[in-house]
Amino acid sequence: MPIVPIPDLDDKRYADLVREAVASLAVRAPAWTDHNASDPGITLVELFAWLAEMQLYGLNCLTPDHYRTFLRLVGIR
Repeated sequence: MPIVPIPDLDDKRYADLVREAVASLAVRAPAWTDHNASDPGITLVELFAWLAEMQLYGLNCLTPDHYRTFLRLVGIR
């Protein structure tokens, strides 16, 4: 068992990210009313959700050597 519990950092999926972003449009951009897939803005939302999912996936691909280096950087032996 590792000394520090390793969290699951990639718990958000593409569909979750898109759903949250589109839901926040009503608050952040109330004049934006076209939320169809054909809207260029929704295409950008989907693109950024895909990029975010790829970065979240990469967070869990760290090796034990990475974790040891990070812990050493913050002063934990």
